[in-house]
Amino acid sequence: MTEKDRPLSPQPDHIQQFNHQPEDEVHFLDLLEVLVRKKALIFSTIAIFTLLSVLYTFSITPIFRTTIGFQPNEKSLSLLFPDFIAEVLPSVSRSGNGSLVRENNYLLNKFLTKLQSYPIQEKVFIEGKFLQRFVDSNSNNDTGKGIVQELNRSIHASDNGKGLSAQTVTLEIEGTKPEVASDFLNALADRAKSEVVIDVKELIQKGIKTQMDIYSAELEKFRFQEKAEKDDEIRHFSDNLEIAKNLGVLDNNFGSSTSIISPVIGNKPNAKVSQMFLDRPIWYLYGQRALEQELKVMERRQSLGRYIEEISDLDFKLAYLTKIDLSKINFEP
Repeated sequence: MTEKDRPLSPQPDHIQQFNHQPEDEVHFLDLLEVLVRKKALIFSTIAIFTLLSVLYTFSITPIFRTTIGFQPNEKSLSLLFPDFIAEVLPSVSRSGNGSLVRENNYLLNKFLTKLQSYPIQEKVFIEGKFLQRFVDSNSNNDTGKGIVQELNRSIHASDNGKGLSAQTVTLEIEGTKPEVASDFLNALADRAKSEVVIDVKELIQKGIKTQMDIYSAELEKFRFQEKAEKDDEIRHFSDNLEIAKNLGVLDNNFGSSTSIISPVIGNKPNAKVSQMFLDRPIWYLYGQRALEQELKVMERRQSLGRYIEEISDLDFKLAYLTKIDLSKINFEP
């Protein structure tokens, strides 16, 4: 077979593909030509979707979040009163071992509880006439209650995960009218604050009355005990006076030479002998005249003075509690 008649060897695929000319090649000018021809359709489509987006945006009602922040009071309620009446304060309790425990965030806790109370929210909503402002028209009570319930579910307190000792505590509410929601939150906060102040002052007043009753009972006990001891002392001296009269012992015998045993031996006092001397009967040591004068002095005295410190302390505490005017004490939750 000659070289002319010999078949050609098969070429590799990549060489065949290189030699093959694509028939469907798209050029940039062709694309540009299509865009120019279809520009009306393209612009119309864009305009329609833009218009639909604008209509959708204006058709939906935006939801706003209104936030109000509170800074906890750094002063504890117990700092406004002396320590001796700490037990009358609702923010103070006793632990198992009897020691006083002060709750520093008592007012804030009570305040947040009032804020989230449905009855208080309903009062603020009705008294502030927020129904017309929320719905822009007069509605029946059922609609108003529905709005209050929705507000109640929406309101929640947040401490940013730092607890109530954080610098601020926020209260949030979501709705379509931020200005009305803001006014409602401010009115609610003012109402809750006044409610807390009223409630706490009532609790303190009850505690003061209870503490005054306790102090009065203790004072009465000391005075009764003192009077009983004074009466016993007077009765004891009266009995000895009667004996001194019957025996004719007129004068006292403290330094009499007729004493059987002298309490002093030499120049030094003898304890044993002194005790024997003092153990002698009062009617003998005092005598009728001294006993009569002693009884006059004892009867004029209001008390023997044995409980003067306890009675003075209780008198001071009662006087202080009586003068407390809670209307002049200002504290903020």
